Amino acid sequence: MSGTAITSDWVGRVIDGRFALQEWLGGSASSGVFLTELPQPISKRAAIKLIPAEGSEADAYLARWAKIANLSHPHLMKVFSFGTISVRIDKPGLHGDRVRR
Repeated sequence: MSGTAITSDWVGRVIDGRFALQEWLGGSASSGVFLTELPQPISKRAAIKLIPAEGSEADAYLARWAKIANLSHPHLMKVFSFGTISVRIDKPGLHGDRVRR
C-alpha cells in the first residue's frame, strides 16, 4: 500500500479534471470517500472512493473494479467510472502516487 493518506483535507481538489471533491464522507486507513458531482450530461451527485495503490496491487484493483462495473442489480450501486490517476502531493518528503477511484 502506498504511503499517501487520503483525508478530509483533500476537499477542494479536482480528480482527473472532472471530479471536484466537495465534501468528506468518510474513509479508512486504506481509502477516502468524498461527495462529488458527475460531469455532464449525467450531472448527478455521487460518491467517489480513492484508493492509493502501486505496482501489481494497482493492476489487481483495476481488474476487480472492471468486473464490478459490469454488475447490474437494483440493490447494487452503479459504478460510473474507474481508472488510474497520478496525484502530486505538495508536502515535504512525499512524492506523487497513483490513486484508484
